[in-house]
Amino acid sequence: MKDAVDIHQLTVNYEKTSALWDINVSIPKGSLVGVIGPNGAGKSTLLKALLGIVKPLSGNVRFFGKPFNKISEKIAYVPQKGSIDWDFPITVFDVVLMGRFGKLRGLLKWYTKADKQAARKMLDHLEMGDLADRQISALSGGQQQRLFIARALLQEAEILLLDEPFAAVDKATEDIIIRLLKKLQEEGKTILVVHHDLNTAPHYFDQVLLLNTSLVAYGDVEETLTSRNLSLAYGKRGELFDEATRLSGEQKAGFV
Repeated sequence: MKDAVDIHQLTVNYEKTSALWDINVSIPKGSLVGVIGPNGAGKSTLLKALLGIVKPLSGNVRFFGKPFNKISEKIAYVPQKGSIDWDFPITVFDVVLMGRFGKLRGLLKWYTKADKQAARKMLDHLEMGDLADRQISALSGGQQQRLFIARALLQEAEILLLDEPFAAVDKATEDIIIRLLKKLQEEGKTILVVHHDLNTAPHYFDQVLLLNTSLVAYGDVEETLTSRNLSLAYGKRGELFDEATRLSGEQKAGFV
């Protein structure tokens, strides 16, 4: 079986500045991968390049052996909350229902009763059923994050790309999200998550893609988040983290 995501010599420039440089990595189906690195490392740019939102200078990306435009309905993207117009006059239910848009058939593309039932079931699944009729600006930070995850899940995608889904959410919401992602992984979904918290990474992900413009390392958490690799990605900060945690899970590190 082909890898779920295959990135070959991917390079992205913003004007004359390198955002990503010669990224080569293959991610197997069913992986839950944390995309980790310091600020400005190119983590969000990587997701956008996979989707064609930003155009690479060189290289290519394949999903199950196909280019994005041939398999886009199988890929769902949850952007950072800051990129959303939360004042747009649309309800929670309507946003989630948009996850079904790519599956609509016919000239008028009407949503069916089954589509609407699926949207309400998804909201219930994420403990947001009672918020269906709210305008999206009335949601809390954690609810906003769950909203777009619900939309992505309604799309029934095989590959999910999430850009900092744990940013500015409370611990309860973070727990809900990670339990959901692990369940999706058990169902065979492939999930890439841009993540900034080194403390939780060993507990959340099986594999890590460590990035700092170029690829520092990719693989199982224990083999990737080594002292040497963290130093390459973070400098002295990475060394301190490694000393504090030893990636053993024996104690909760307080490193920030």
